[in-house]
Amino acid sequence: MSAPRFFLCVCCTYFVACSKPSGDSAGVAASTSASASAAPIVDAGPVTVTWKGSYEAVAASLYVPDGGEWKGTKWHGDDAGTGLGAGTVTLTVLGTHVDGTVEGVLGPGVVDGSLFGDHLSASIRRKDPTDRGFVGVLDGTVKDDKCEGEIHVSSLVDANLLRQAKLVLTKAH
Repeated sequence: MSAPRFFLCVCCTYFVACSKPSGDSAGVAASTSASASAAPIVDAGPVTVTWKGSYEAVAASLYVPDGGEWKGTKWHGDDAGTGLGAGTVTLTVLGTHVDGTVEGVLGPGVVDGSLFGDHLSASIRRKDPTDRGFVGVLDGTVKDDKCEGEIHVSSLVDANLLRQAKLVLTKAH
C-alpha cells in the first residue's frame, strides 16, 4: 500500500472513531475493550523499492539549427569507441528520492534524482570525478513492475562524445 493511501486510511479511521457520541457509557466501555485488544497501527514509513536493468549505449547526435547566429555552425564529436556497448543500472527508490549506480561502458556513475507519480528524473555523475567519464541525465516512466526510459550523457571534460541508451528496469525481488 502506498504511503498516501495508508495515511488516508489512518486519517479516515481516526475521524470515524472520534465522531462517536460520548453520552453512551456502555458504548465507550465496549469501544475501549475492543480497541485494547486490537493490534496498534504502526507507520513503517515509505517503502524502499529496488530496480535493476540494462542498457545498450550508442553514439548520439547534436542538432544545431541552420540559421541566425548558428548559421554555418557544425558540431562533430570524436568517433572514438569509448562509451559504446552494454551496461547495467541499479536504482533504489525511497519515497520520492531515487539513488543508484551506473556500471559498464558509461560507468562507474552515481545516480541521484526523484520519482513523482510515474515520472523518474535523475542526474548521472561520476563516481570518481577525475576519471573523465560520462555525465548526464536519466529520464523514465514507471508502470506496474517496469521502468522504461533513456540515458543521455556526454564526456565530462570536453563534451566531445555524446551517448544515448534505452533503459529497461524491473523491480528486484
